[in-house]
Amino acid sequence: MKRSSPAIGMLSPDADAGRASSASDANNEPSTRTRNSNERSLSLRTLIVLLVTVSISSVAVVTVWLGVNTNNKSIASSSDQASQSIASLGQARLSDASDKVLTAVDSYLNQVFFAGISFTEAFENGLLNYTDYDAIIPFLNKTIAAFKLDCPNTFALVSNEIYGGTGPPAFLVRGANLTCQRFCPVNDTQGANYVYPRNPATLQIGNISFSFNFPPAPEYFILYPKGTAHLSDLNVGIGNSFYQEMYTSILAPSGQHVAAGAITFTVRTLCSLLDTIQTTLTNNSLLYMFVPTQGGRMVAISGLGNDTMQRKALILNSAPRSIFDFSYEEYPLLNISAATIFQYSGNNFSRELKDSQWMIGDYMFQFKSLTKFGFKYYLVTGASQFSLQTTL
Repeated sequence: MKRSSPAIGMLSPDADAGRASSASDANNEPSTRTRNSNERSLSLRTLIVLLVTVSISSVAVVTVWLGVNTNNKSIASSSDQASQSIASLGQARLSDASDKVLTAVDSYLNQVFFAGISFTEAFENGLLNYTDYDAIIPFLNKTIAAFKLDCPNTFALVSNEIYGGTGPPAFLVRGANLTCQRFCPVNDTQGANYVYPRNPATLQIGNISFSFNFPPAPEYFILYPKGTAHLSDLNVGIGNSFYQEMYTSILAPSGQHVAAGAITFTVRTLCSLLDTIQTTLTNNSLLYMFVPTQGGRMVAISGLGNDTMQRKALILNSAPRSIFDFSYEEYPLLNISAATIFQYSGNNFSRELKDSQWMIGDYMFQFKSLTKFGFKYYLVTGASQFSLQTTL
Protein backbone atom coordinates (compact mmCIF):
# COMPACT_ATOMS: atom_id res chain seq x y z
CA MET A 1 0.00 0.00 0.00
CA LYS A 2 1.45 3.33 -1.01
CA ARG A 3 2.11 5.84 1.70
CA SER A 4 0.49 9.21 0.95
CA SER A 5 3.02 12.17 0.70
CA PRO A 6 2.10 15.66 1.71
CA ALA A 7 0.68 17.87 -0.94
CA ILE A 8 3.24 20.10 -2.67
CA GLY A 9 2.99 23.74 -1.66
CA MET A 10 1.71 23.12 1.73
CA LEU A 11 3.71 24.14 4.77
CA SER A 12 3.88 22.34 7.92
CA PRO A 13 2.93 24.08 11.12
CA ASP A 14 6.59 24.04 12.20
CA ALA A 15 7.70 25.58 8.96
CA ASP A 16 5.09 28.28 9.30
CA ALA A 17 6.24 28.97 12.80
CA GLY A 18 9.84 29.19 11.64
CA ARG A 19 8.95 31.50 8.85
CA ALA A 20 6.87 33.65 11.10
CA SER A 21 9.76 33.88 13.53
CA SER A 22 12.11 34.86 10.71
CA ALA A 23 9.63 37.41 9.46
CA SER A 24 9.28 38.79 12.93
CA ASP A 25 13.06 39.11 13.29
CA ALA A 26 13.26 40.73 9.91
CA ASN A 27 10.67 43.33 10.92
CA ASN A 28 12.24 44.14 14.34
CA GLU A 29 16.01 44.40 13.52
CA PRO A 30 17.36 46.80 10.85
CA SER A 31 19.64 45.46 8.29
CA THR A 32 23.38 46.22 8.33
CA ARG A 33 23.05 48.44 5.24
CA THR A 34 20.26 50.49 6.83
CA ARG A 35 22.19 50.91 10.11
CA ASN A 36 25.31 52.10 8.35
CA SER A 37 23.28 54.54 6.30
CA ASN A 38 21.71 56.00 9.44
CA GLU A 39 25.08 56.33 11.14
CA ARG A 40 26.46 58.21 8.15
CA SER A 41 23.40 60.45 8.09
CA LEU A 42 23.85 61.27 11.78
CA SER A 43 27.50 62.07 11.34
CA LEU A 44 26.82 64.36 8.36
CA ARG A 45 24.11 66.26 10.23
CA THR A 46 26.37 66.68 13.21
CA LEU A 47 29.17 67.89 10.98
CA ILE A 48 26.90 70.39 9.23
CA VAL A 49 25.58 71.66 12.59
CA LEU A 50 29.11 72.00 13.89
CA LEU A 51 30.26 73.77 10.74
CA VAL A 52 27.32 76.17 10.85
CA THR A 53 27.92 76.84 14.54
CA VAL A 54 31.63 77.45 14.00
CA SER A 55 30.91 79.63 10.99
CA ILE A 56 28.41 81.74 12.92
CA SER A 57 30.88 82.04 15.80
CA SER A 58 33.68 82.98 13.43
CA VAL A 59 31.52 85.55 11.70
CA ALA A 60 30.51 86.93 15.08
CA VAL A 61 34.13 87.10 16.23
CA VAL A 62 35.25 88.69 12.97
CA THR A 63 32.32 91.10 13.08
CA VAL A 64 33.04 92.05 16.67
CA TRP A 65 36.78 92.42 15.91
CA LEU A 66 36.05 94.51 12.85
CA GLY A 67 33.65 96.62 14.88
CA VAL A 68 36.16 97.13 17.69
CA ASN A 69 39.01 97.78 15.27
CA THR A 70 36.91 100.21 13.21
CA ASN A 71 35.77 101.94 16.39
CA ASN A 72 39.36 102.21 17.65
CA LYS A 73 40.47 103.61 14.31
CA SER A 74 37.56 106.02 14.34
CA ILE A 75 38.46 107.19 17.86
CA ALA A 76 42.12 107.49 16.90
CA SER A 77 41.21 109.36 13.72
CA SER A 78 38.90 111.69 15.63
CA SER A 79 41.63 112.26 18.21
CA ASP A 80 44.18 113.00 15.50
CA GLN A 81 41.77 115.33 13.75
CA ALA A 82 41.02 117.11 17.03
CA SER A 83 44.75 117.48 17.77
CA GLN A 84 45.40 118.76 14.26
CA SER A 85 42.48 121.16 14.57
CA ILE A 86 43.77 122.50 17.90
CA ALA A 87 47.29 122.79 16.48
CA SER A 88 45.90 124.66 13.47
CA LEU A 89 44.04 127.05 15.75
CA GLY A 90 47.22 127.62 17.76
CA GLN A 91 49.20 128.33 14.61
CA ALA A 92 46.49 130.70 13.42
CA ARG A 93 46.66 132.61 16.72
CA LEU A 94 50.43 132.96 16.46
CA SER A 95 50.19 134.07 12.84
CA ASP A 96 47.52 136.62 13.70
CA ALA A 97 49.60 137.97 16.60
CA SER A 98 52.65 138.23 14.33
CA ASP A 99 50.68 140.17 11.73
CA LYS A 100 49.48 142.60 14.41
CA VAL A 101 53.05 143.19 15.60
CA LEU A 102 54.40 143.80 12.10
CA THR A 103 51.49 146.13 11.31
CA ALA A 104 52.19 148.10 14.49
CA VAL A 105 55.94 148.28 13.77
CA ASP A 106 55.29 149.36 10.19
CA SER A 107 52.86 152.04 11.39
CA TYR A 108 55.36 153.35 13.94
CA LEU A 109 58.18 153.52 11.38
CA ASN A 110 55.82 155.36 9.01
CA GLN A 111 55.13 157.85 11.79
CA VAL A 112 58.87 158.45 12.18
CA PHE A 113 59.26 158.74 8.40
CA PHE A 114 56.45 161.30 7.99
CA ALA A 115 57.99 163.43 10.73
CA GLY A 116 61.28 163.36 8.83
CA ILE A 117 59.63 164.17 5.50
CA SER A 118 57.76 167.14 6.98
CA PHE A 119 61.12 168.42 8.20
CA THR A 120 62.86 168.05 4.83
CA GLU A 121 59.88 169.54 2.96
CA ALA A 122 60.17 172.70 5.05
CA PHE A 123 63.72 173.19 3.74
CA GLU A 124 62.97 172.25 0.14
CA ASN A 125 60.04 174.71 0.03
CA GLY A 126 62.12 177.54 1.46
CA LEU A 127 60.34 177.72 4.84
CA LEU A 128 63.60 176.99 6.70
CA ASN A 129 67.26 177.63 6.04
CA TYR A 130 69.67 174.95 7.22
CA THR A 131 71.94 177.63 8.77
CA ASP A 132 69.16 179.30 10.79
CA TYR A 133 69.06 177.44 14.07
CA ASP A 134 66.98 180.14 15.72
CA ALA A 135 64.16 178.89 13.48
CA ILE A 136 65.22 175.25 13.06
CA ILE A 137 65.33 174.19 16.71
CA PRO A 138 61.80 175.43 17.63
CA PHE A 139 60.53 173.75 14.44
CA LEU A 140 62.21 170.48 15.45
CA ASN A 141 60.74 170.82 18.91
CA LYS A 142 57.21 171.24 17.60
CA THR A 143 57.65 168.42 15.07
CA ILE A 144 58.61 165.98 17.81
CA ALA A 145 55.49 166.95 19.76
CA ALA A 146 53.14 166.99 16.77
CA PHE A 147 54.03 163.46 15.69
CA LYS A 148 53.98 162.20 19.28
CA LEU A 149 57.42 160.66 19.06
CA ASP A 150 57.84 159.60 22.64
CA CYS A 151 60.94 160.18 24.73
CA PRO A 152 63.80 159.69 24.11
CA ASN A 153 63.46 160.03 20.33
CA THR A 154 65.70 162.68 18.82
CA PHE A 155 65.72 164.67 15.62
CA ALA A 156 68.99 165.94 14.15
CA LEU A 157 70.10 168.05 11.23
CA VAL A 158 73.62 167.73 9.84
CA SER A 159 75.46 169.58 7.10
CA ASN A 160 79.13 170.09 6.48
CA GLU A 161 79.06 173.11 8.76
CA ILE A 162 76.34 172.52 11.33
CA TYR A 163 75.11 169.60 13.38
CA GLY A 164 72.12 170.15 15.61
CA GLY A 165 69.09 168.35 16.91
CA THR A 166 66.39 167.99 19.50
CA GLY A 167 65.07 165.27 21.73
CA PRO A 168 63.31 165.17 25.07
CA PRO A 169 64.40 166.85 27.17
CA ALA A 170 67.19 168.65 25.28
CA PHE A 171 68.45 170.31 22.11
CA LEU A 172 71.90 169.91 20.62
CA VAL A 173 74.01 172.01 18.27
CA ARG A 174 77.54 171.82 16.93
CA GLY A 175 79.29 173.81 14.23
CA ALA A 176 81.50 176.66 13.13
CA ASN A 177 80.66 180.20 11.94
CA LEU A 178 77.33 179.99 13.72
CA THR A 179 75.22 183.14 13.44
CA CYS A 180 72.11 182.15 15.41
CA GLN A 181 71.43 184.40 18.40
CA ARG A 182 69.24 182.31 20.68
CA PHE A 183 70.79 178.85 20.44
CA CYS A 184 74.41 179.57 19.65
CA PRO A 185 76.28 180.89 22.70
CA VAL A 186 79.46 180.82 20.62
CA ASN A 187 80.01 180.97 16.85
CA ASP A 188 82.31 177.93 16.88
CA THR A 189 81.81 174.93 19.18
CA GLN A 190 85.28 173.56 18.28
CA GLY A 191 83.81 170.20 17.37
CA ALA A 192 81.88 169.87 20.63
CA ASN A 193 78.15 169.26 20.96
CA TYR A 194 76.31 171.90 23.01
CA VAL A 195 73.24 170.61 24.82
CA TYR A 196 70.31 172.78 25.96
CA PRO A 197 67.48 171.66 28.26
CA ARG A 198 63.87 172.10 27.18
CA ASN A 199 60.46 171.75 28.76
CA PRO A 200 58.34 169.27 26.75
CA ALA A 201 55.09 170.72 28.12
CA THR A 202 55.74 174.40 27.38
CA LEU A 203 58.21 173.82 24.52
CA GLN A 204 60.48 176.38 26.18
CA ILE A 205 64.27 176.11 25.80
CA GLY A 206 66.69 176.79 28.66
CA ASN A 207 70.32 177.80 28.85
CA ILE A 208 73.18 175.52 27.83
CA SER A 209 73.42 172.46 30.06
CA PHE A 210 76.64 170.69 29.02
CA SER A 211 78.79 169.81 26.00
CA PHE A 212 80.49 166.64 24.73
CA ASN A 213 82.43 165.39 21.73
CA PHE A 214 80.66 162.96 19.43
CA PRO A 215 81.14 163.12 15.64
CA PRO A 216 78.14 162.67 13.33
CA ALA A 217 77.65 159.36 11.55
CA PRO A 218 78.76 159.12 7.90
CA GLU A 219 75.14 158.39 6.85
CA TYR A 220 74.39 162.10 7.33
CA PHE A 221 76.46 162.98 4.28
CA ILE A 222 74.90 160.47 1.84
CA LEU A 223 72.31 161.60 -0.68
CA TYR A 224 69.19 159.43 -0.43
CA PRO A 225 66.51 159.51 -3.14
CA LYS A 226 63.71 162.00 -2.59
CA GLY A 227 60.77 160.59 -0.66
CA THR A 228 62.80 157.71 0.78
CA ALA A 229 64.72 157.05 3.97
CA HIS A 230 67.60 154.95 5.26
CA LEU A 231 67.59 152.93 8.49
CA SER A 232 70.84 152.44 10.38
CA ASP A 233 72.02 149.32 12.10
CA LEU A 234 71.47 148.98 15.84
CA ASN A 235 73.57 151.30 17.98
CA VAL A 236 74.42 151.61 21.65
CA GLY A 237 75.06 155.18 22.76
CA ILE A 238 75.81 157.14 25.88
CA GLY A 239 74.35 155.55 29.01
CA ASN A 240 73.67 152.31 27.13
CA SER A 241 70.90 153.93 25.13
CA PHE A 242 69.82 151.41 22.50
CA TYR A 243 68.61 152.99 19.28
CA GLN A 244 68.29 153.13 15.51
CA GLU A 245 68.31 156.15 13.22
CA MET A 246 66.22 156.95 10.17
CA TYR A 247 67.96 159.29 7.71
CA THR A 248 66.42 161.55 5.06
CA SER A 249 68.30 163.89 2.72
CA ILE A 250 67.61 167.63 2.77
CA LEU A 251 67.70 169.63 -0.45
CA ALA A 252 67.71 173.39 -0.91
CA PRO A 253 64.97 174.93 -3.10
CA SER A 254 67.57 174.84 -5.89
CA GLY A 255 67.78 171.05 -5.54
CA GLN A 256 71.25 171.10 -4.01
CA HIS A 257 71.98 168.50 -1.35
CA VAL A 258 72.75 170.67 1.66
CA ALA A 259 72.15 168.48 4.72
CA ALA A 260 70.49 165.39 6.13
CA GLY A 261 67.93 164.87 8.83
CA ALA A 262 67.79 161.90 11.16
CA ILE A 263 65.28 160.74 13.73
CA THR A 264 66.69 158.53 16.45
CA PHE A 265 64.23 156.13 18.09
CA THR A 266 64.87 153.67 20.87
CA VAL A 267 64.05 150.00 20.93
CA ARG A 268 62.07 150.58 24.11
CA THR A 269 59.21 151.66 21.86
CA LEU A 270 59.39 148.32 19.99
CA CYS A 271 59.46 146.38 23.29
CA SER A 272 56.24 148.12 24.26
CA LEU A 273 54.63 147.06 20.99
CA LEU A 274 55.55 143.43 21.67
CA ASP A 275 54.21 143.67 25.24
CA THR A 276 50.86 144.92 23.95
CA ILE A 277 50.42 141.97 21.58
CA GLN A 278 51.70 139.44 24.13
CA THR A 279 48.70 140.16 26.37
CA THR A 280 46.42 138.75 23.65
CA LEU A 281 48.16 135.34 23.74
CA THR A 282 49.18 133.47 26.91
CA ASN A 283 51.16 134.33 30.01
CA ASN A 284 54.15 132.26 28.90
CA SER A 285 54.14 133.38 25.26
CA LEU A 286 57.23 135.13 23.92
CA LEU A 287 57.74 137.60 21.10
CA TYR A 288 61.10 138.91 19.95
CA MET A 289 62.56 140.85 17.05
CA PHE A 290 66.06 140.63 15.65
CA VAL A 291 67.95 141.82 12.60
CA PRO A 292 69.94 139.68 10.13
CA THR A 293 72.84 142.12 10.16
CA GLN A 294 75.65 141.93 12.71
CA GLY A 295 75.19 138.18 13.05
CA GLY A 296 71.59 138.28 14.23
CA ARG A 297 71.34 141.09 16.79
CA MET A 298 68.38 141.27 19.15
CA VAL A 299 66.15 144.32 18.75
CA ALA A 300 63.36 143.79 21.25
CA ILE A 301 61.86 141.12 23.53
CA SER A 302 58.44 141.03 25.16
CA GLY A 303 58.00 140.93 28.92
CA LEU A 304 61.29 142.58 29.92
CA GLY A 305 59.71 145.23 32.10
CA ASN A 306 61.11 148.74 32.56
CA ASP A 307 63.88 150.50 30.65
CA THR A 308 66.58 149.26 33.03
CA MET A 309 65.57 145.62 32.54
CA GLN A 310 65.36 146.13 28.77
CA ARG A 311 68.91 147.49 28.59
CA LYS A 312 70.19 144.69 30.81
CA ALA A 313 68.63 142.02 28.60
CA LEU A 314 69.41 143.57 25.21
CA ILE A 315 72.90 145.03 25.72
CA LEU A 316 76.08 143.11 26.53
CA ASN A 317 79.47 144.81 26.88
CA SER A 318 78.13 148.04 25.35
CA ALA A 319 76.91 146.23 22.22
CA PRO A 320 73.59 144.71 21.11
CA ARG A 321 73.30 141.10 22.22
CA SER A 322 73.17 138.29 19.69
CA ILE A 323 70.15 136.00 19.66
CA PHE A 324 72.62 133.22 20.57
CA ASP A 325 73.53 134.94 23.85
CA PHE A 326 70.33 133.71 25.52
CA SER A 327 70.69 130.35 27.27
CA TYR A 328 68.13 127.55 27.25
CA GLU A 329 67.83 127.78 31.05
CA GLU A 330 67.01 131.49 30.87
CA TYR A 331 64.94 131.59 27.66
CA PRO A 332 64.11 128.04 26.47
CA LEU A 333 61.70 129.08 23.70
CA LEU A 334 64.06 131.78 22.43
CA ASN A 335 67.02 129.41 22.50
CA ILE A 336 65.21 126.62 20.61
CA SER A 337 63.59 128.91 18.02
CA ALA A 338 66.82 130.86 17.35
CA ALA A 339 68.74 127.64 16.66
CA THR A 340 65.91 126.32 14.46
CA ILE A 341 65.65 129.48 12.37
CA PHE A 342 69.43 129.72 12.01
CA GLN A 343 69.46 126.15 10.66
CA TYR A 344 66.49 127.02 8.41
CA SER A 345 68.53 129.93 7.00
CA GLY A 346 71.40 127.63 6.10
CA ASN A 347 73.44 129.35 8.82
CA ASN A 348 73.12 132.62 6.93
CA PHE A 349 70.52 135.16 8.09
CA SER A 350 71.26 137.43 5.14
CA ARG A 351 69.53 134.97 2.80
CA GLU A 352 65.95 135.57 1.73
CA LEU A 353 63.80 133.65 4.21
CA LYS A 354 60.13 132.82 3.76
CA ASP A 355 57.61 132.93 6.60
CA SER A 356 57.38 129.60 8.39
CA GLN A 357 56.08 127.77 11.47
CA TRP A 358 57.50 125.01 13.64
CA MET A 359 56.34 122.69 16.40
CA ILE A 360 59.25 121.35 18.46
CA GLY A 361 58.57 119.50 21.69
CA ASP A 362 55.98 121.48 23.59
CA TYR A 363 56.78 124.68 21.70
CA MET A 364 55.06 126.20 18.70
CA PHE A 365 56.49 129.31 17.05
CA GLN A 366 55.96 131.49 14.01
CA PHE A 367 58.65 133.27 11.96
CA LYS A 368 57.87 136.34 9.83
CA SER A 369 59.77 139.32 8.46
CA LEU A 370 59.27 142.99 7.66
CA THR A 371 61.38 145.02 5.23
CA LYS A 372 61.23 148.80 5.64
CA PHE A 373 63.34 151.23 3.62
CA GLY A 374 65.65 148.39 2.67
CA PHE A 375 66.14 147.31 6.29
CA LYS A 376 64.87 143.89 7.39
CA TYR A 377 63.41 142.93 10.75
CA TYR A 378 62.70 139.33 11.78
CA LEU A 379 59.89 138.54 14.21
CA VAL A 380 59.35 135.33 16.19
CA THR A 381 56.09 134.70 18.05
CA GLY A 382 55.80 131.55 20.15
CA ALA A 383 54.26 129.78 23.11
CA SER A 384 53.88 126.30 24.54
CA GLN A 385 51.33 124.19 22.68
CA PHE A 386 49.64 123.24 25.97
CA SER A 387 49.11 126.87 27.00
CA LEU A 388 47.69 127.72 23.58
CA GLN A 389 45.32 124.72 23.70
CA THR A 390 44.04 125.58 27.18
CA THR A 391 43.22 129.13 26.13
CA LEU A 392 41.45 128.28 22.86
